[in-house]
Amino acid sequence: MQPREPAGQPQRVEGTSSGESLWVKWSALSSGQRILMARAGLWLPVFSLAVNALPLRRILSAMDLDQVSLDDGMPAPGVVDAAQAMDVARALSAVAARLPWTSTCLARALAGAWLLHRSALSATITLGVARGLPGDHGGDGVVAHAWLDHGDVTVTGGAQGRFLPVGRFVG
Repeated sequence: MQPREPAGQPQRVEGTSSGESLWVKWSALSSGQRILMARAGLWLPVFSLAVNALPLRRILSAMDLDQVSLDDGMPAPGVVDAAQAMDVARALSAVAARLPWTSTCLARALAGAWLLHRSALSATITLGVARGLPGDHGGDGVVAHAWLDHGDVTVTGGAQGRFLPVGRFVG
């Protein structure tokens, strides 16, 4: 852990090139990216709380996400904006890295879907299960995973290949 910078000094983040400060990174963002980052900073904690307090069915209903058949494959997206989807992915990753708790894949997928909807873009959340491996959260039992897609872009929850889809929700 790095020592804290003196008061009034910009905070340095480990792993940034040349000790680039958060302020420098923030300043380099466009106004649209700053707004998206602020929205991610609001909605990721909200959905992190929601998945721990509310039934998933209620959250999905409030978000107007409809369950679709897995037999139909991935639904055809409406308007596709891969650049916006990648901006959402980066914003969620940046916010999640700075939260004092670990946000779940489901909270990230829900927050990402919410952010995409605010940009009038489609979102597909897929829920999957897999047999647990030693070291997984579920141990040798069953582990679950959620991921968010927009068109061909996986916005959150990569590495879903080992998971068998059991539910898909589109909005």
